[in-house]
Amino acid sequence: MFGGVTVRRLGYSGARLKSVFPLDAALNLPPNQYSQGVRRKVGLEVAKGSFEEAVKAIQEGTGAEVPKRQAEELSRAISVDFDEFYARPPVEDARRPVEEASAPEEEAGTPEVDSSDLLVMSTDGKGIVVRKQDLREATRKKAEATTHKLKARLSKGEKRNRKRMATVASVYEVAPHLRTAEQIMGQDESTAPKRPKVQNKRVWASLRQTPAEVIEEMFAEAERRDPKHERRWLVLVDGQEAQQREVEVAIARHRTDVVVIQDFVHVLEYLWKAAYCFHADGTQEAETWVLERAYALLQGKVSDVAAGMRRSATRQGISQEARAPVDKCADYLLKNKERFD
Repeated sequence: MFGGVTVRRLGYSGARLKSVFPLDAALNLPPNQYSQGVRRKVGLEVAKGSFEEAVKAIQEGTGAEVPKRQAEELSRAISVDFDEFYARPPVEDARRPVEEASAPEEEAGTPEVDSSDLLVMSTDGKGIVVRKQDLREATRKKAEATTHKLKARLSKGEKRNRKRMATVASVYEVAPHLRTAEQIMGQDESTAPKRPKVQNKRVWASLRQTPAEVIEEMFAEAERRDPKHERRWLVLVDGQEAQQREVEVAIARHRTDVVVIQDFVHVLEYLWKAAYCFHADGTQEAETWVLERAYALLQGKVSDVAAGMRRSATRQGISQEARAPVDKCADYLLKNKERFD
């Protein structure tokens, strides 16, 4: 972190053998000139933005000099153990003595599980802009067939087919806590129960793996945490059809009584877009419209909300094009009705 540091140490060598430097191991020195501190700094900065920005931040904030190509190589080197790290046994098991860890499971001293806790899984997709050669094959072909109107920038509609979808997954444990519709909407915070602390939360994402692979890994993590199925499992989804199919496949493979829940934040996004078909953007009337229908959805009145907004659009004579967000919202609600309970 302070620039170049010279370490003088003894080496032991023999014919046709590599030299051995015991002090290297004692000091945990890396095989090249970039120390562990510099490697950590590279990882932190690269996670924030581009390699160019990372190199600049390291040069301005430390005495180290890390060119762009070396920053790329270091990034790959420090991430190779990611999957292996999470494939290891839980920390409690890893710290037990060898003879104890090899004992049968019921005698191994595995921490007791609170079966009343919920084991929650959640998955979503996130589009990441990548270079054309790094797009998935189908997207790359569409991108190559696209023509651009301008050279300096992309015009409206030309930003499609520039992203590769990363699949994000999360697994955690939390005690059950019940709230009313008013408490969920923040209208009755005085009596709202305090949310229990989330435990053992793991969040990860992958651009390389397919959504099916990440979702399968998510369920495998749940199996690792609760192999006897003593807890209630829940999966939070946003209603995207491909995602839902992969979740259903994983449920059939691992545990058929998993509870699938529709993410209410995604629901609100659809409601807000529909509200602007009836009321101006940013008005109190639009907010009231959304609030009333959100309450109704949380009370299980999905069909009534969908039918009511369509009926209102028809009575007000809103054109087919202008009412598109209303019909899209209604279709979304009815398609995912069973997961709104």
